[in-house]
Amino acid sequence: MARNDNFFNRLTRLFRSGPAIQRKVKGYNYNNYFDNDIIRGNYGYRAPFPFGRESSPFSVLGAYGLLDRMSRYAEFSEMEYCLVGDTKIAVPGGYKTIKELADEYGLEKEFIVYSYDHNKKQIVPAIGKQARQTRVDDAYRVVFDSGKEIIGTANHRLLKRDGTYCEIRDLKPGDAMMPFYRKDLFSDAKSDEGEGYRWIYTMDKEGSTIKNGWTSEHQLIASWIAGRALEPNEVVHHSNFIKHDNRPENLQIMTESEHASYHSTLNNEKKWNSNNQEWINEFKKRHSDWMIKNNPAERKDITFDRILNWCLDNSFNIYRVCKAFDTDPDVIRRKLRAKGFETFVMFAQAYKPGWKSDSWNNRGNKNPRFNSEINFDRICSTFEKGISQKDIAERLGCSITPITNRLKEQGYKSWTDFANTYENHKVVSVDYYGTIPLYDLTVDGYKNFATDSVISHNTPEIAAALNIYADECTTGDERGKTFHVLSSNPQIKKALDELFYDILNVEFNLRPWVRNLVKYGDFFLYNEVIPDIGVVNVQPIRVNELEREEGWDPNDPYAVRFKWLTRGNRYLENWQVTHMRILGNDMFLPYGSSVLEPARRIWRQLIMMEDSMLVYRVVRSPERRVFYIDVGNIAPNDIPTYMEQAKQTLRARDVVSRTDGRVDQRYNPLPVHKDTPIPLLDGRTITIENLSKEYESGKENWVYSIQDQTQQIVPGKVIWCGKNYTAKKLIKVRLS
Repeated sequence: MARNDNFFNRLTRLFRSGPAIQRKVKGYNYNNYFDNDIIRGNYGYRAPFPFGRESSPFSVLGAYGLLDRMSRYAEFSEMEYCLVGDTKIAVPGGYKTIKELADEYGLEKEFIVYSYDHNKKQIVPAIGKQARQTRVDDAYRVVFDSGKEIIGTANHRLLKRDGTYCEIRDLKPGDAMMPFYRKDLFSDAKSDEGEGYRWIYTMDKEGSTIKNGWTSEHQLIASWIAGRALEPNEVVHHSNFIKHDNRPENLQIMTESEHASYHSTLNNEKKWNSNNQEWINEFKKRHSDWMIKNNPAERKDITFDRILNWCLDNSFNIYRVCKAFDTDPDVIRRKLRAKGFETFVMFAQAYKPGWKSDSWNNRGNKNPRFNSEINFDRICSTFEKGISQKDIAERLGCSITPITNRLKEQGYKSWTDFANTYENHKVVSVDYYGTIPLYDLTVDGYKNFATDSVISHNTPEIAAALNIYADECTTGDERGKTFHVLSSNPQIKKALDELFYDILNVEFNLRPWVRNLVKYGDFFLYNEVIPDIGVVNVQPIRVNELEREEGWDPNDPYAVRFKWLTRGNRYLENWQVTHMRILGNDMFLPYGSSVLEPARRIWRQLIMMEDSMLVYRVVRSPERRVFYIDVGNIAPNDIPTYMEQAKQTLRARDVVSRTDGRVDQRYNPLPVHKDTPIPLLDGRTITIENLSKEYESGKENWVYSIQDQTQQIVPGKVIWCGKNYTAKKLIKVRLS
């Protein structure tokens, strides 16, 4: 034990001075070697903790306080936010974890994801790139009422149902998130599974395949790749005949005639080829099962798909359908019931929201019972697992009838069907998960991507810049080696090779170390040392957990030690910590400066602009007014001038609330003092305070006003008078 103490004491004596090791002459007394008056004078610039500047007494330019350093570290950390590597990202044809995307595509290749377009308010395909591991940090888990969860950093932002972003740490139970839905609409599967076509709820009611917000994924991807909408006579073919494989390379746009001809050729040449015996046997088995379940005498040429396509191309009229297929309504109804539609009305309203029979004339406002405030989005936002239709009707203030009608418009057969299949992704809980590796990706333009549950914000381009720095700093040579040890002494070279390659694993760890170094300007490693062996391991320490102290010993101004703030202010000797720092800015000494420092101010301005814009929308959006101005027979060239005059008139006019008759104070920002005398038409002159009291008592008063156009004094009726607000400063004007 004594030997170990001597070993560590020797390390402390040898490495306590920095940044360079000071060779000391044996037997020389260093007690009065330094000018203590100068040293103590330099100590005086340090204010009490935590506002003191952290610097060496020999660096009088230092002005880097602990709070300032921690705030900068926090802002650098907020510039990128991440998710756990197991987070499933929605891609065409299925899901891939963000870690799988990072391993498969790296930083160079691009891939397709789904994003939310705030302008269109729709889910659209987008290009994702740079899926990568960002850092190891604390993560929090968000659990939704659907049973799904997402894990990310506290500052990671998720998209809420109303289209605004919210950080994970600010989410509250009951918050409704923007969902991502994909499933086979024509199967009994409640999730994204099955062998049929995949449909995505894009929220595009007009441009969707069946006009209710659900769009077939293969058509969505094909039209996006082609850069145009599909023509009415065009279809999308799956090259490998797997209906749910919607990768772009597996999709091909064809006309209906080309598609039918192609499949006919394949049936004769490929499917029925002797080399395809496995498929032939499977087809015969499926065909036999189908023949057993279905009546062979029934009309085989009339299928649900043909009925649906005819109705979409023509009209939803059962008698016209019967005439087109030369059959009777019972045959059509049987085909629809086989797909779960009890009546033709349910079928028509499912694929054409708002459909009414030609004999009906009570659509919209024509029906006195129609409630336009009850829409599908409000039902979804109010919905909770286990809630009954009666309870949700009470919350919305309506009967169950409009709820049932809105659900049928979206393709749900009943409330039970909706309650069993719909997942609203409301927040149930947010709790701490642990310290784990975290990943992220970048989506240009939309700045978000869809997971298997909700829409997540992505990291900005700053993360890509840090990746470039890290890659350039750790690029290997022609042999793939990043780190080289050069020494004329073979024993030293061997020892250092063992240290860096066998113990530190520098080829693997150097890139994340460099990335954190350029991000924060500092990087700390805790060295685990065993006597007779040396360094056996290193552990990264967060930059906000250590404080570097220089000049703490008056007898040795070069002494360096570290205070571990999160471990009870435990002191670590200089040899116990490896401190990497980027020097070049003396204002940050004894710490380094981040490469992101020049962008920090711009980033803060961007955040403030986003916050101010959100506040503006929240404050102003409820009070937006639309004015209809009849230009009559005014000449087209004079209309802009006339509109400008109308706008100036509207701005100068007081806006009175229809509910209480009060003037909207935001349009009347210049009140007068309560003792201001007001002459009345009845000959009296009273203060505006007394005038407000008479107004509140119900008395009608008339005052003198100036007409804007003629500048003449005319009578004016007092329609409101009252206290506006208490001003901190008033200006008094004296007249001659």
